[in-house]
Amino acid sequence: MTDDENNEEMSVAEMAALYRDAEMPRIASSLNDARQSVELLIGKPLTNERLGITAVISGKSLRKMTHDAGTVKKSASPELHTLAVANIDVLFSRARFDMPHADAKENRDVKQVHRLGGIMKRGADFHAVKITVKEFLDAKRGARIYSVEALRVEKLKSAGQPTDDHKGGQVPITDSNRKFSKEVIKLLNAVKKFHLLRIANEAEKPSPNLSPTNSGYAADGLFNGGGQFP
Repeated sequence: MTDDENNEEMSVAEMAALYRDAEMPRIASSLNDARQSVELLIGKPLTNERLGITAVISGKSLRKMTHDAGTVKKSASPELHTLAVANIDVLFSRARFDMPHADAKENRDVKQVHRLGGIMKRGADFHAVKITVKEFLDAKRGARIYSVEALRVEKLKSAGQPTDDHKGGQVPITDSNRKFSKEVIKLLNAVKKFHLLRIANEAEKPSPNLSPTNSGYAADGLFNGGGQFP
């Protein structure tokens, strides 16, 4: 699948919004810093209005995300995992799609597992992110954010092939995984495409002594009705 096929349904305005939402408001130099950034959010409802889903972060899940070596290794790098954990509430609220499925461990208490996909920017690079949420049958338990993962691009693009489970075994890619990979790659391609368009637009802008009717000014209209880039 080509980038154009991936992006055919996403308008420039949608790509611009995705680009803005990829900016993370917090930085963290260590997992301890990330944990401290999120601790105040424990037990507080977080909502993604786009997807209509509300969930909470538990102390147990936060400890798992910041202390479990296997969980950290699932991300593309420790630095990306740290950034994702420090901004997990932001990533949850800005996620673009939800791909629910039955619990793989067949836990009778779990109604379904949600996998939310989004984009995170670090430096000049963009990264796909997956947030796993467990929704319980008991309404009082609601839904809980279980983990966050900064995805490896090569793992996404090899969807359909077995992938390392970090314990020496192999995990088969299910149809659900294929669909998730396809959707998150679509987001990643879109935000990268917009980034290139933004660079090209800046390069085409005329110098101050040229007429505002120059095509460089007209290009701004592609993004927000003639204003500057977000």
